[in-house]
Amino acid sequence: MLVDTGVGIDTEDFVAAVSEVVDLQRLKWVWLTHDDADHTGSIQRIMELAPNAKLVTHGFGALRMATWWPVPMDRVHAIRFGDDLHVGDRALTAVAPPLYDSPMSIGIVDRSTGAFFSVDAFGAILPEPTQDAADVPPEALAGGMLGSATSDSPWAHVVDRQLFAQVLSRVRELRPTRIFSSHLPAASGTSLEEFLKVLEAVPDAEPFMPPNSKEFAQMIEAMAEMQRRGEDVPANDVMGSRLERRFQLAPGQGFSSYPLCRTAFSVRLRCRVQWLVRNETASASARSVRTGSYRAPTSRMNACSPPAYTCSSRSSRPAA
Repeated sequence: MLVDTGVGIDTEDFVAAVSEVVDLQRLKWVWLTHDDADHTGSIQRIMELAPNAKLVTHGFGALRMATWWPVPMDRVHAIRFGDDLHVGDRALTAVAPPLYDSPMSIGIVDRSTGAFFSVDAFGAILPEPTQDAADVPPEALAGGMLGSATSDSPWAHVVDRQLFAQVLSRVRELRPTRIFSSHLPAASGTSLEEFLKVLEAVPDAEPFMPPNSKEFAQMIEAMAEMQRRGEDVPANDVMGSRLERRFQLAPGQGFSSYPLCRTAFSVRLRCRVQWLVRNETASASARSVRTGSYRAPTSRMNACSPPAYTCSSRSSRPAA
């Protein structure tokens, strides 16, 4: 199973990377957590190259995607929260993420390994790329996660606090061994309580404000100038500094750019985790849970291109 398909600008590199992990002719399942552009960029190409694959996603998400690509509806396996999907020796359950930016969002719990794919929840704006969330300083991780959450889920400011606490409690009860957020390096399940404490603060945090015309123009010009000089956007750029002050972080400690621009703010700075469950019966290793992404050549990346960092690890329950 392949979970999500990245952004369209990197389709060629994405397909090549996935093909190194699994034979697309043998791929049986593609799970789209939701139909946002940064999750569906290569979906049409993947479905063309994987003729035997079913598309697992929210039914209304499939209908909405049909407005921009010819979704093969006879290959759609519509799911909703609580549904189970058996993939080889894996038992996957569709779950609701605690925060989301799309009502079509559906997360995954692998009951066999304890792996939890939380969609956009627990995403964070980080000062630099890393392979493991444990490598990020706690203050930077908490600040980056709070900033990402307030921009991604503005509705959280108007929720009933008691009902939201119940949502977080249900996530706590999952007791995952590994956490795979679409916008955070892989994390140990032992980090869950720390992550939930950050989310608990979101309803009462200062609401995110998008850039106005002048600020947006400044942001784009600054990023374009950095690109012309062959530099990465610094952690304490104009917009990042504004957010650092808002969330009381030291300069460069938490934010790498302005969160609203879904691709620009993640320039080379966020690890996108693509979770692969290889459902091949030929060997046990071919049925392991994997995480993987890809590294796009720097020459192909522009000022609004997404990050592309290689992530490779296995997820399994620790020995008792």
